[in-house]
Amino acid sequence: MSTHAPRCSTGSPSESVLESTPHPDDVRPECPTCRGRGFMSNDNNSAIALIALTDKRLKPKRTKLYVGLSVAVCLVIFSILVFILLERTSQVHVEHVDAVHYELANVSDVAVTFDIAVVAKNYNYLSITFSNLLIDIEGRSWLGNCSVPGSISVAGKSSYMYHCRSRVHFPEATAYYILDACQPSAHFHQYTLIFSTSVAWQYLSFGSGTLSDMSWDCFSCRANTTHPDRGTQQSCVK
Repeated sequence: MSTHAPRCSTGSPSESVLESTPHPDDVRPECPTCRGRGFMSNDNNSAIALIALTDKRLKPKRTKLYVGLSVAVCLVIFSILVFILLERTSQVHVEHVDAVHYELANVSDVAVTFDIAVVAKNYNYLSITFSNLLIDIEGRSWLGNCSVPGSISVAGKSSYMYHCRSRVHFPEATAYYILDACQPSAHFHQYTLIFSTSVAWQYLSFGSGTLSDMSWDCFSCRANTTHPDRGTQQSCVK
């Protein structure tokens, strides 16, 4: 039975270094992230997974759906804002006129005091400002006017009623008709006047203008037992 004695390396130190140097084909680049450990850790000692960029899980899902929904929501919000802010036509008109007092001393001194109620309506969803109401009173000619200076803010979808009192003195050419209508023997105890109304308006910062209205009102001179010095508004006789 033969035995083999252990072999000892008797080579030079340079030969030992060459034997321990890996072959170029066996060299692998070290991962700069994990430093060759195969895992990563942070301060919380929780593992971090490395996913390749080609992994399908990294691709965004339903992108077109989300973009379409975002565009639709923006369009709906924009449409609602336009609908609310869109300027709508407001309106002003004479609601009623009361002849509260007659002065029928003689043909050269005929005067009637009127209480005029004017309604200004705001059809917008936001407030609007009305200012400088003016009412011209006409018969066979211009007789006078009634004005309400200043401005008033009216909330959206609401209205405001102006009240204006004016004493109108009738010239002799028109006073004959008033005196004739106020005679007990007159066939028609009424006369007709025209009320032309105008008011300035301002909506937000981009809309302004003037509203106008014209109405015909008939008044009776026939006295009554409750207010013998007052007339009453009636429907105009055609």
